[in-house]
Amino acid sequence: MRSNTVPEQRQVWDEEYSSKGRLWRGASSVPHTSHGLKVLELGCGNGKTLIGAADSAASLVGLDHSMQALRACPSGPDLVLGDAAHIPFRDDVFDMVWCVHVLGHMTYDLRLSTAVEVARVLRPGGKVWFRDFHVTDIRNGQGDQIGTSTFVRGRGLVYHYFEIDEIGDLFPEARILDIRVDTLKKPYHGQGQRAEVDAILQL
Repeated sequence: MRSNTVPEQRQVWDEEYSSKGRLWRGASSVPHTSHGLKVLELGCGNGKTLIGAADSAASLVGLDHSMQALRACPSGPDLVLGDAAHIPFRDDVFDMVWCVHVLGHMTYDLRLSTAVEVARVLRPGGKVWFRDFHVTDIRNGQGDQIGTSTFVRGRGLVYHYFEIDEIGDLFPEARILDIRVDTLKKPYHGQGQRAEVDAILQL
């Protein structure tokens, strides 16, 4: 089923965190970050990825548009309430930007706007860490379709599933240092595999 109605995502995420608390638990593995690097995570949520970098020597900043999500974050990293498609920082501030399961929760236009903003706030030679669900993920096709491999489901959350070529299209000026598709070991409710695209790009 195709629908043209996309709920306001900030409100949907606030409702998710308000009703479910810490949606994702534990810590995520993160790329190596050298001493003194300034790192921005877009859509940091409850801080699962930031927790994974807690022992690094990098300066970490988490940005999310949901106040309820930021309230669930651990203390330590700097936290900023803001929109990834309009990043509230000046040009050439960060050495690395993490986009971990954030672009996949956006419509096509917002993905493009966010990619432009990521390039703007990165210093020359800065890197992007991208991770999001691949088109082979078992859940691709679930919900109301609003675009190519893009669906609305649950309370109204957007889910987009990426082809590998889309990563380069989002960041056309970037050099892809590493890109792969990972199949997650744990089946989704015993029904099939989840799959992610994981990439490091340099602008």
